[in-house]
Amino acid sequence: MSVLVQQHELPLSTGEEGPPLHGDSATLAYPFFVLRNRPGQGRVRSFEWQGKSFEITASVEGFPTMRDRGILLFCMTRLIESTRRGGPMTAEVEFEPVELFRFLAKDEGYRPTSADYAWMYEALKRLTGSTIRTNIPTGGTVTRGEFSIIESYEVISIREESHVPRIVQVRISTWCQRAIQALEFQRMNPEYLEVRKPIERRLYEIALHHTQGRRTWGASLEYLMLHVGTRERKRDFIQRIDELAERNGIPDFRIQRFGSQVLFIPDPLAENSCGGG
Repeated sequence: MSVLVQQHELPLSTGEEGPPLHGDSATLAYPFFVLRNRPGQGRVRSFEWQGKSFEITASVEGFPTMRDRGILLFCMTRLIESTRRGGPMTAEVEFEPVELFRFLAKDEGYRPTSADYAWMYEALKRLTGSTIRTNIPTGGTVTRGEFSIIESYEVISIREESHVPRIVQVRISTWCQRAIQALEFQRMNPEYLEVRKPIERRLYEIALHHTQGRRTWGASLEYLMLHVGTRERKRDFIQRIDELAERNGIPDFRIQRFGSQVLFIPDPLAENSCGGG
């Protein structure tokens, strides 16, 4: 793979902040990833809100899921942290699969299973095979035409018959790379990776995007349901919100519901920040 070099100066993450995790603003704000693939869901899904829209055509394996999103978060975090340490601004990441699995598990001793590798292959196919058309800009630029979240990938094994890959090379889309170049990303709480329910991860992402970890923000139930990407009934969504509010179910935020309005109140101890915080 070729290397695209464009040097930018980014603030350096310190060890005191804990293991880094970064997400780009566009995919934090909008539901580019499905909560899960469902039988009979169709090949095309679309989104529109106040002039911002996208249309995604699924790969043979389905739409990229919130679990698949972990690969993008891993790659973008690697790229951001590398650039902060003086490396070139590139769209390409090379890693050993075990590094990905340990990142997602938050466990340096994690030993991946055959199911982990099977998911990785399928996720990479969904991320490269699903195509997007959108007017949502990154770096102030709208991409005309179709693209995939991950432009390409290559899996390299030491032996031809080996089912355990040695190296994975991933190239993220220009759309994603522009977000890094323009500092359109936010530092996420690594505890996000411990949140198991996709819908709760999406609520965290939306709250982080709008509050930047600093200010209280509120939205209607309809807005949240649309931006989460859920198809569940409104009364079931309300029940979920109330249950989350009772147990403080997402990192860094307390939730309060007042009728059809939901408030996200940043934890005063939270240290998230925007744009490379």
